[in-house]
Parts: sequence; structure tokens; C-alpha cells
Amino acid sequence: MGGDKIPSTEDIEVFIVCLEQQLEILSATVQHKETFQRLVIASPRLRLVDMPGWAGLGGVRYVPEGWEQLMTDQAKEELNRLNMQLVEQLRNTDAAFSLGEGTDGLVCVRFGMVTADTDVEELLGLVVTVGQEVEESSRFLETMTEIVKKGIEAATLDLQKENEERLWQDGILRHVPVFGSLVNWWSPPSKESGIKGRSLNLTAGVVESTENIYRYHMQLQQGASNPPGTRSPPQPQVQTPVAPSAGGKHSRSSSHSSEQSQSQTVPTATMTTTSPEAVLQSVTS
Repeated sequence: MGGDKIPSTEDIEVFIVCLEQQLEILSATVQHKETFQRLVIASPRLRLVDMPGWAGLGGVRYVPEGWEQLMTDQAKEELNRLNMQLVEQLRNTDAAFSLGEGTDGLVCVRFGMVTADTDVEELLGLVVTVGQEVEESSRFLETMTEIVKKGIEAATLDLQKENEERLWQDGILRHVPVFGSLVNWWSPPSKESGIKGRSLNLTAGVVESTENIYRYHMQLQQGASNPPGTRSPPQPQVQTPVAPSAGGKHSRSSSHSSEQSQSQTVPTATMTTTSPEAVLQSVTS
């Protein structure tokens, strides 16, 4: 033994107490594991993840309804991203949650060891609740992205169609170089014949023409209250509804929380797409 210090009676007692505590935690984890697996299997959104060598309760993966039929490479990436965000949110509540990886290479929520008084059902319920919030938040952003994309496409088509109609209404001679200037001098075009820009109303999900914006020199919000005695501006001449397709990339279930979050967080900003002719018209008028 040489110069090694012989453990005192107090050191041995401390070691015994620590060992007993660890054995209690290990025993409680083994007892709760059966309940843990049973509740995960019964959950429609949780999947049990095989994690050999992990001494904790185990791992679960949050899978939105309908995703298992769409397990492409892109879907797997989105599923990994969703579960990583889920673990990040859970760790703000309890540091016992950690990020793990199953034998299939996909990330999961890893549960560590628990004590005898741990409510496993409550922990799994927390995972499902936070997972739904993360899922609906991601779904809302995808919906907004799709609306903006469709709005840009609709605005481009509207401007192209209006430009073609204007070409036929004004006559081809007005657009011939040099000779068109003479025609415009002889018969000036109407100020109302210019091509209107387009604005995307995110609140209403509608692409609108911008004649009111230039006429009243401000962004007009639908449903805004007007002072007494003032006439409300007319509706835009062109209104093209823009809505995300019903059959999205993934089949996700809607919930009351998603409807409530969307009704509270939908921005009221507008994105304006304006043609050069409309800008020139607004400057000269």
C-alpha cells in the first residue's frame, strides 16, 4: 500500500450513502422503464428509439402524424431539425433532457435516469406538448413562405397580362420608337391607363393593384377605421386571392393552438411589386 491513505470510517459511510443513492436511482429507472415504453408505444406522435448501451429510460422521437409515409431524405432532415428544436426547448425546462441518436441515424430526445417519485407520464406529455408547439410554429412559417411565393408568382402574371392588354388597347404605334412619341404628343394617353403595381396583403392573402397607394400616398389597410365624414377609398381594381395549397409537402394535423397562434401572429405588412410605368406615373402626377 505504501503511502496510500487508509479510508476512514467516515469516508466509508459517505461512500455507502452515495452508492445507496445511485442504486435507488438505478432501481427506479428500471422500474419506470416498462411504463415509459408502454406510454411511448401508445402515443400517436412518439416513437421508441433503440439506444443500446444507454443506461437511462431510453430515447423517443417526435414524429408528426402522416410523416412516416413520407420518409424521404428531405423528410428525414426536417424530422431531425424538428427534434433538435424540441430538445432545445425542453432543456429550457429541464436539463435532464438531452439530444441523442438512434441506430437509424436520426436524432431523438434522450431521457436519463429518474428517481422513484418521477411522473413518467407527465414528462412524456411535456414532450408531446412542446413538440406540437414546435411543429405548428414550423408549419406557420412554411405557410407564410408559400403565400409569399405564390403572391410573387401571381403579381408577375398579373403585370404581364396587364401589359399585354395595355399594348392592344393603346395600339402598337404608341410603342414604336420615335413614331410613338409623335402619337403620344398628338393624342396623349390617359393617366389612368398606366400599369398598376401589385402589393401582397399578407393578412387577407390577396394580391392587390396599387392604384390606391399612389392616389392616397399611403399604404391602405383593409378594415381600417376612417374619421367621421370621410369617404373610404375604393377597393383595388385587381384582387387575386393567394392561398397555400391544401395538399402540402407533408400531411400535418391542425390543432386549436395552431389556429390561435396564427390568428395572433399573422403580420399586417405588405410587399409591393411595382412596374416602372407606374412609378413614372406617380412621380409625374
